[in-house]
Amino acid sequence: MKLESKIQLIVVGESCVGKTSLLYKYSQGFFTQEHLATVGIEFFTKEEEINGRKIRVKIWDTAGQELYKSITKNFYRNSDGVIIVYDVTDRESFEKVQGWVQTISEYTDTEKKIQKVLVANKVDLTRKVTKEEGMKLAEKYNIPFFEASAKLDIGIKDFMTKILTDVLDNVSVDMSRVTLDQKLDNRKNKKKGLTSMDFLCYH
Repeated sequence: MKLESKIQLIVVGESCVGKTSLLYKYSQGFFTQEHLATVGIEFFTKEEEINGRKIRVKIWDTAGQELYKSITKNFYRNSDGVIIVYDVTDRESFEKVQGWVQTISEYTDTEKKIQKVLVANKVDLTRKVTKEEGMKLAEKYNIPFFEASAKLDIGIKDFMTKILTDVLDNVSVDMSRVTLDQKLDNRKNKKKGLTSMDFLCYH
């Protein structure tokens, strides 16, 4: 099947809510608790088939620390969707979802309808936030709500399918689009005569 589209997502939430674990499980199929906290921003990629269309998904994994929030501003603007994650064992991470929603509104293009989902992670552990509270918060912001566990592989396929389907339904995406990361790579390597694709070959 021919690759039709390229979709970019960004994952946000407080530090240690399990964003990276969710992305490892989704993109590489395994769970680990041994990775270090994300510093700045990293990315994961995976090819998917959604409603008969083959797409390449690139997901930016952001650091939750306040120090790094300004770094990710341009990545919001270049994304088609945002996954907001909180930890059901950490009430503070739940209470700070409002701040992340405000940040998304501030940093994203007002002319572009960016898709969002709210994910309650670590449901395999003892809760401090109920499912009903999560559903009520998602309803407040009119965002689809999912519960998940990277460790037990719960809900990940569901929320990814939802946001990718919504992006495909509402946003025009195609392989000819010049993405922010390509521009950055090309600018960085212009003196060396390397394109963004050449640059990827060295990493």
